[in-house]
Amino acid sequence: MPIRNVRPAGYFAIAATLIMAVTAAAAHADELSTQVDIPYEVFRLDNGLTTIVHSDHSVPTVFVGMWYGVGSKDEPEGKTGFAHLFEHLMFQGTENRDGEYFSPFTDAGATGMNGTTAEDRTNYYATVPSGALDMALWMESDRMTYLLGAVTQEALDEQRGVVQNEKRQGETRPYALMYDRIREGIYPVGHPYRHSIIGSMEDLDAASLEDVHEWFNTYYGASNVVLVLAGDVDIETAKEKVEFYFGEAPAGTALTHPKEWTPQLLQNRYEVMYDEVGQVRIARVWPLPSLNSKDTTLFYLIGDSLANNKNSPLRRKLVDELQIATAVSARGYGKVMAGEFILTVDLREGVDPADAMAVVDELLAGYLEDGPDPQILENAKLSVNMYMLGTLETSSSIGQLLAEGYLYSDDPLFINRQLEWLNAANADEVRDVADRWLSRGFYELTVLPFPEYEVAEPKADRSRIPDVTAVTTINFPEVRETTLDNGMRLVVARRGSIPLVDVTIQIGTGATAEPPDAPGIATFMFSQMDKGTRRFDANELAAAKDRIGMDGAPSAGAENSSFSWRILASNLDESFDLAAEILRNPTFPEEELDKFKARVSAYLATLARAPSQAASSLFSRAIYGPDNPMGGVWTPELAAAIDRDKLRAFHAQEIAPDNMTVYVIGDIEFETARSAVEDAFGNWKHRHKSARAPVGKALDRRARVILIDHPGSPSSAILAGHPVAPYDADTSTEIFVMNRIIGGGFESRLNMNLREDKGWSYGYRSTVSQNTSGEQYFQTSGQVQADKTAEAMQEILAELEAYGRDEPATETEVERVKLNRARSLPGSYSTNRGFLASMIVSESFGLPYDYAERAAERVEAVTTAGVNERARSMIDPDNLVWLVIGDLSQIEEPVRALQFGDVEVWDAFGKRLR
Repeated sequence: MPIRNVRPAGYFAIAATLIMAVTAAAAHADELSTQVDIPYEVFRLDNGLTTIVHSDHSVPTVFVGMWYGVGSKDEPEGKTGFAHLFEHLMFQGTENRDGEYFSPFTDAGATGMNGTTAEDRTNYYATVPSGALDMALWMESDRMTYLLGAVTQEALDEQRGVVQNEKRQGETRPYALMYDRIREGIYPVGHPYRHSIIGSMEDLDAASLEDVHEWFNTYYGASNVVLVLAGDVDIETAKEKVEFYFGEAPAGTALTHPKEWTPQLLQNRYEVMYDEVGQVRIARVWPLPSLNSKDTTLFYLIGDSLANNKNSPLRRKLVDELQIATAVSARGYGKVMAGEFILTVDLREGVDPADAMAVVDELLAGYLEDGPDPQILENAKLSVNMYMLGTLETSSSIGQLLAEGYLYSDDPLFINRQLEWLNAANADEVRDVADRWLSRGFYELTVLPFPEYEVAEPKADRSRIPDVTAVTTINFPEVRETTLDNGMRLVVARRGSIPLVDVTIQIGTGATAEPPDAPGIATFMFSQMDKGTRRFDANELAAAKDRIGMDGAPSAGAENSSFSWRILASNLDESFDLAAEILRNPTFPEEELDKFKARVSAYLATLARAPSQAASSLFSRAIYGPDNPMGGVWTPELAAAIDRDKLRAFHAQEIAPDNMTVYVIGDIEFETARSAVEDAFGNWKHRHKSARAPVGKALDRRARVILIDHPGSPSSAILAGHPVAPYDADTSTEIFVMNRIIGGGFESRLNMNLREDKGWSYGYRSTVSQNTSGEQYFQTSGQVQADKTAEAMQEILAELEAYGRDEPATETEVERVKLNRARSLPGSYSTNRGFLASMIVSESFGLPYDYAERAAERVEAVTTAGVNERARSMIDPDNLVWLVIGDLSQIEEPVRALQFGDVEVWDAFGKRLR
């Protein structure tokens, strides 16, 4: 099989290697005027095949080369490596012959037979005796025209395996994976050069016969080929034979090829990888323009004068003087769309890569400042010219030069322009080019040898999991409190030594204080309080908060609302001043209110089409009814009716110091906090005027099914529950454990049934609401796939019925929840905010601030019998309220057939339709 070249190609790919190795004698710039004088003629067949002919009868051989304008850059996502795989298939039989492609060439005495794949092209070539020209053209035209009929699944599988073994073999070479990482490091997602030429194993496995046909028909038409004949052939003979053999080849379609796309790294990128290597290698890569750019051409001189020459600054300093590197090299090369300049440094053992690259940075800065050594530059130019003269010795080199010049640059002798650029370049121009590109962002990859680890003999007993010993104690900080003359309460807890203070102002208002004709006004008001005050407009207020690092904003709740922030202790006074301005003096600017109303309007418009987003508030309405403050639902009409006058009135009624508690926790003295709060709020004498409505009782318990249409939805939201007794601290821990078993965690019965067993849901949970006044409710909720809506409801009901009756909680379930709860408690109190939240919740229910300190004891006291009694007395599966949101055209009939209760159909805003 041929040896495939899967490395980047370019005019000077070979020249660059030669430049690294050759140091020429001194020469003057005006002596370097080499031009490649290669006579050639070009003709094109009617099917678009382009042929370049160079006649040289000195040796009775002809170089025959086919350059197809397709490479790895043309591979779509999921088809990486396909250009290279197809190159292998081209060496199989055709509809007109069996056997290996090479046999006739070997019999004819051909030399240099090969095929290679690069980013921009795939080529096939051989040098044959003049008498074998007909054979070579017949073979090339035969596989161009008659390949597909002979490409069987067996042949595809065989060559796929060959390519994969080639990939495996290549990846065993030291540093072999570097260039794949470099591609991903410098080329953005979507760039045709980002993936490797040989492709991925997964994509190769996925290649099908249909892919082969599509690839051949798209890219292997005659119009996408440059045929080059160089050697013992004249133009008339060439025209006659090419027309004779290739005239019948399909033309193919005109192709669109991407051109220039030079990536730009906005900042330097660094990466480290490990490999089975003996020393550290560092590659630093800068993107360059395409091979048709003068700048990229001049980088062959930059590489030699910077790193490759024995007397270049990097090699001299790193290898000879400091002896911290064993080798240094640099090469620049271009492709059709972009190019790269790669600087590679191999370090001596024990050298810190950071130290080595610091020297590189220093030397590179000097090069960009002073430019290259003029003599080294002239030596490099002479090397290029000598190499180019050497290419004129063989027809194969001439053929390659002509074919790639035509294919990449529309000029078979584009090399002459490059030679003009190289020969005319002086040190100043080279320095300017280097500075233009090497001052930009780069990608740096460091390849390290795999560390040598030692694995100890087993010591742990793997026959059993060790017992868990966990400390479950929580130590609350000392809490001090006071009440200002205006009725504002202050609670301070000193904790920690970090100079950060967490503050929450708890305000005794929210949805439960809203008038019936303005549900949502609390949310409106709290969202607008920091959008303009007497002293600041919205932007000025945001800037004032930013200056002291004050985060947070007022936020509405159901029974209580809050304003929380974190601040440096040194900025505490200023933060309270701003908080006072926001809470006391909001102006509710019309333009800001209009912006918010526009957002609300857009949200409600979306809600009308996708009501699942409002499932929670709609379920609350179903439980408490429209006349209860907990059953309020926004509608477009009610939201539009809220104006500045209503906001001012609600603010005057609800926002007052005697309706607030300021909680402060952190490394702060009580007197410091009291003084700050007094200075900011002490002169505020306003009194709270609202009689906040308690949550009260929910609707009478009865089985109901509420359906809401979400046309086209692939899933259904299912909520089920009913009212339960008000919060009771004495039973709350038992209720927590009871709920955790049925639906409060991942391993709960409901979730394991619908997600893990049935696979109908991403997750299904249950919860018990916690109101500070009035009845609470038990609720299950989650989404299930639409076609399993009714079946899922049956499973939910069955789980709830079994839990309180035939399948009560087991000792194992209870103990698992108890252990998890007790052992996880300390993690909730690792921060000041954890303590602060617990204190606020405890105070809201009339409990001591440190109530959570004994939470582990309360958990330990829970019994299985107590949990099951709580489930029997609390969960009422016969009187569930069901709220189901989904595509009613698909789910209504099967849900009604369940007969789970009276059925109602609501719109997205809680209005009963039927």
